[in-house]
Amino acid sequence: MRVEYLPNSRQPDVDKLCEVESNSTILVLCIHGPAGIGKTTLAGHLTDEFRSTGRLAASIFFSAIRMESSDPETIVKMIAHEIGCIHPQAIPKIVEAMDQCHGTSLENHLQQYILEPLRSLGHPQPLIIIMDAMDEWRDHPTFTKALALLNSESSVVKFILTDRLNPCASRLPGIDKVSIYTKIWRWFRGWTGGKLAL
Repeated sequence: MRVEYLPNSRQPDVDKLCEVESNSTILVLCIHGPAGIGKTTLAGHLTDEFRSTGRLAASIFFSAIRMESSDPETIVKMIAHEIGCIHPQAIPKIVEAMDQCHGTSLENHLQQYILEPLRSLGHPQPLIIIMDAMDEWRDHPTFTKALALLNSESSVVKFILTDRLNPCASRLPGIDKVSIYTKIWRWFRGWTGGKLAL
C-alpha cells in the first residue's frame, strides 16, 4: 500500500527540491534521512509529479524488488523497461542495447540502456529517474560509483535517490567523482486535522 501525501503538506520542501533539480547541472539529487520520515512517500509523490509533466523516465522502489535478482545490470535493464513503457519511442534504442551489451561493463549498460534511449527522445529538459531506498540494495555503491560516467549528461537525465545514509558522509568509494547534491529529509511538520502531515 502506498501512502499518499496530504495535499500541499510539504509543498515548500517539494518546491525546493524541484528548484534544485531544475536550476542545476547536478546529476544526482540524494534525499537522505532516518527510516520512517516519509522518503518513500516523497519518492512516490515526485514520481507522480514528474509523470504528470512528461519528465519521468523511470522509478524504482527497492522495497518492492526481490533482492536476490538485483545485480546492477539487472536494475539498469529494469529502468530501461520502464523507460520503454513510459516513452515507447525509446524502444528501438533499448533493443539495440539488448543486442550490444551482453557481458559488457556496468558503465556500458548505463550508456546503452539508459542514456542513448533517453537522448533519442530529444526532450527539451532532462528526464528524471527516481530510485527509492537505495540503502536497501546491496549493490548501490557499485551503481552509484558508475553514475560518474553520466556527469556531463545532466541535460539528458538526472537521478533522484532516497537513502537512509548520506552517500557523501558514508564515504562510498568513488562518490567524490559523481556530481551529487545531498539534502537531509527532516521529520514531519506536525498534525493536521487528525492526520499526520508529512
